[in-house]
Amino acid sequence: MSRFVYGSLMAPEVLVALLGREPPHVPATIRGYHRYRIKDRVYPAIHRTTATEDAGRGGQSEVAGRVLRGMSRRELAILDWFEDEAYILTRVDATFATVDAAATPAEADA
Repeated sequence: MSRFVYGSLMAPEVLVALLGREPPHVPATIRGYHRYRIKDRVYPAIHRTTATEDAGRGGQSEVAGRVLRGMSRRELAILDWFEDEAYILTRVDATFATVDAAATPAEADA
């Protein structure tokens, strides 16, 4: 199983602390989303953008991150537990930065 991550879950030390390992990963981007800071929080959030928002930014928004691969259901549950109460798991289409990565959808924290 896989998961797109874009914030503190990109840090190897955070993954090791939570899961006891750093899962294999590939650089990836999701389009049509915007990353932003949350007031009084140390981690970011993302939200789906509208055509109007994208036009205001000069083109379609995108968020860079990673797709973690080879994860168990238990590990995914741990990542879900780690997230904020406003967290909603959303299926997204990720574009991979490497040619050898299969272009399959990954679930993302959004």
